[in-house]
This record gives sequence, structure tokens and C-alpha cells, in this order.
Amino acid sequence: METIGGAIAAFGSATPAVTTTLVTTDRVVVVVSKNGSAGTPSVSGLSGTWVANVTNTSTFDHYIFSTGSVTGTGTVTVNVGSSAGDYLLYVLRSDVSNAVVFVNGGANNVAAANGGVLLSLSSASTSAGSLHLVSGYISGGTLSLPESSSSPNSGFTTDRSNGTQGLYLSRSAPADESIQMSLTSSTVYNGSIARANYYDNHVPTPPSSGFVGWGVPIF
Repeated sequence: METIGGAIAAFGSATPAVTTTLVTTDRVVVVVSKNGSAGTPSVSGLSGTWVANVTNTSTFDHYIFSTGSVTGTGTVTVNVGSSAGDYLLYVLRSDVSNAVVFVNGGANNVAAANGGVLLSLSSASTSAGSLHLVSGYISGGTLSLPESSSSPNSGFTTDRSNGTQGLYLSRSAPADESIQMSLTSSTVYNGSIARANYYDNHVPTPPSSGFVGWGVPIF
């Protein structure tokens, strides 16, 4: 899995170069989080058709975009809109050459929540071998994600952190499970949380994952 991320200034964009030689079964995913909701984030490049799998446009913009059926290498343009933001790009590849597809996702937000008040997503069914991406952003304090009440609340890899206020996590499901995610902050905060589940329709033989290379560069 290749990951590329960074901060984007207001009205700005980032142009990460994908160095993995893509095949048509790969899926390129871009998670965009912002400290506002002015303007509309967008992603383009790789001659792909980009789809917003998950959107949250209240309190903060929080999007998860993806594209598939692309080949070779190239540059992706991530536009953040009119507020400063942050992004992380993933390249997802199946170990059995199946197409990696979006299965389900969700997002939620909160405004002026007291410190310790949870921001949660409803539970989502996750098949063994699938990859679950989670992103959280808060306006102030220290982010706790996954919060201890999340289920599961361990087994996640931190793919990128943005100070104490933003996190991007991933989890390869070792078995069929239901994931319920929550975050909180140490102080009064505005916040947003987004998740997306991707799968290659390959049920692994326990205890191995259905994908090879999650968290291991393939370039």
C-alpha cells in the first residue's frame, strides 16, 4: 500500500505523484479533511473517474474519493476548496488480482461539543480481509480516535497524523466483524469523522489478511 499525505493551505491544492505502477484492479483513495466548509473539495488525475464515496459538508468538509480502472503512474490533484485542509492518498491492491471496490461508508459531525462528548458513526459490517479507512478531525484539544468505546478500539494502523487534531487510520479485518467508531477531544470542539470500507471479494484463510502489503510499500 502506497500512502502520500500532507497539509494544504486555504484555496490551495496538492499534486502528489503516484509512484506505484497501477493496474486496473487497483483502487486509489484520497481522504480530505478541512477546518471549515467553504468551497468544495475535488480530486482529479490519472485519467480516472473520481467518485465521492463519502461526504460530510457540515461543520467541516470531510470527503473520501476513489477511482479504479487506471494504469501506470501519474499525478493526482487534490483541491481543498476555500479553507485550509489536509489529505492522505492510498493505493489499494488485491493479492489475488481482484478489483478493489468500495463497499460502504459514512460520516458525521458535531459543533461546540464539550470535551469528552463522543462523535460516533453507526456500526458497519466488515467482511474478513477487507480494509477499513477511518479519518477524524477536531478544531481544538487532543483527538482521541478510536475512542475507548469504539468497537474494536485496537488493531488500527496510524497512516498519518496532523498534529493533535487530525488522524487517518486503517484496519485490515481479520474476520467478519462490525466496526463502530467514535472520537472525542480533550476540550470543547467542532469535529468530523468519516469512514470507508474497501474489499477485493477474497475471504482469507485465518489468520492472514485477504490483502498483502497493507502498511507495506509496494513501490
